[in-house]
Amino acid sequence: DEPLPFGHLFPHPVLQGCYWSMLCYANGDVTRRKVRDAFFGGADWGGFSAAIRETPVGNGGAVGLFYTTDEITPAVACGPDYRSVQGRAVEAFEDPRQNARAVVEM
Repeated sequence: DEPLPFGHLFPHPVLQGCYWSMLCYANGDVTRRKVRDAFFGGADWGGFSAAIRETPVGNGGAVGLFYTTDEITPAVACGPDYRSVQGRAVEAFEDPRQNARAVVEM
């Protein structure tokens, strides 16, 4: 059998007969950097971090899906960024800081 592409299953190092799993994600750091560079002036994380502090948990109902590469778990092909507010698709958030909160909460 071929291994599954989205994670790994390991024997537990202490509990005999038990296992632990590791799920693999592709769109973590690379995608956060993409959002940082697009909205917060590049290599400095200060503006990105400030945006996280200045936006509420839950992002006021604003949701963003940002895929820089194909995602592993769940399997999703790379495509255009998606944003919605209160369940309605939008082209962009009114407050650019919401992009930072959205990429962290996605």
